[in-house]
Amino acid sequence: MKAKKPSHFDPERRALQHYRPRVQPGRPRYDMLDWGSREAQMVRFQVLTRILRGILPGLAGEGRPRPRLLDVGCGFAELADHLEQVGLKIDYVGLDLCPEFVAAARQRHPGLDLLIGDAFGHPPFPDAVFDFVFCSGTLNLRMENHDRFVRRALAAMLRVCRHSLIVNFLHQRVVEQYEHCRYYLPETAAALLPAQTGPVEIIDDYLENDFTMTVRKPQAGLWYQGAFA
Repeated sequence: MKAKKPSHFDPERRALQHYRPRVQPGRPRYDMLDWGSREAQMVRFQVLTRILRGILPGLAGEGRPRPRLLDVGCGFAELADHLEQVGLKIDYVGLDLCPEFVAAARQRHPGLDLLIGDAFGHPPFPDAVFDFVFCSGTLNLRMENHDRFVRRALAAMLRVCRHSLIVNFLHQRVVEQYEHCRYYLPETAAALLPAQTGPVEIIDDYLENDFTMTVRKPQAGLWYQGAFA
């Protein structure tokens, strides 16, 4: 009997090989993160803002407890800037695989909780410790077995959140596609969610090449009533 070949499925190594060479002095931050433009990056943040305001009316009001949000693949923690600018009072935690990104983010935001780690293979958090988990662009880089990677990533992020996972994907409908990226139809991405997942909402009206999927945990309604009543 022939011995099985070792698996080369190593998303962490693949991601670091892609992103670390992009860290160069003077290069725009959005380009180091492999976004098409600063404007496209901000549009995705605005979609998150729309979702959060819809889930939690009056989120910025006085006397409300601050929900915790994990930003998976936080890069330079620019989402934290955006949330502050729009007045959403949230306890922000950023996590990224790339040490160079996190080091730069810590310089820009010395008071933020910013961590280096693998959110999918070895998440450094206990179950249900965050109210929301946001993942923007982190699942776009094509892996050897991409569906397997996304399935594992979605399960890991749902495990650490109490209310909702908010994640975006590149949309299959776009004509110009990059070889190093993976594109999905919304229904194909949703099919990779774990069984017995709560309600799923798709938003695809903001960019031709992108859509956002919001996944609420089955107990999210009870959590909302108890925490924000």
